[in-house]
Amino acid sequence: SRKGITMYQDEMSTTEAVLRAYTDALADKVRREEFLQGQVLGGGSERLHVQGGGGTANQGDRYAAATENDKRLERDKSIVYAVRQGMRELNVAEDRCIRAVFFEDHKPVEAAAVVRLSVSYVRSAIQSGKAKLSDYCIPVYPLVCELRADLQAEREAVLKKDEEK
Repeated sequence: SRKGITMYQDEMSTTEAVLRAYTDALADKVRREEFLQGQVLGGGSERLHVQGGGGTANQGDRYAAATENDKRLERDKSIVYAVRQGMRELNVAEDRCIRAVFFEDHKPVEAAAVVRLSVSYVRSAIQSGKAKLSDYCIPVYPLVCELRADLQAEREAVLKKDEEK
């Protein structure tokens, strides 16, 4: 943890970007799990051969195999896990302030009212929280960039489909 160490601007920005992407990663993870579950359940009673196994698999095994081999789900889980692990390092005030600003999208002034702390204390808690979270967030930043690109491509595809109507 970087407690007491001044963060460079790029480290702060990278940590903030990962924190802001957390809710997108969490939502994408849930959508992906539901999609894969639908694929498995939609397969009906047919049985799927599981690579490396000697036979066929039931729906639970098929779902496990599908989620294990899904790169997008793996990426989303990595982002969510990294942020959650980092959040365990925070004290109560830092946790509440980080959640209010990055997960609930409040400005620090709004967050102060939500968490019932002074604006200066909220800003201080956010700074110390980001310093503690940086070691967890920075390594998954490339995954956040992939997530953003996928979500942007999906938005563009929806707009293109809409324009074709």
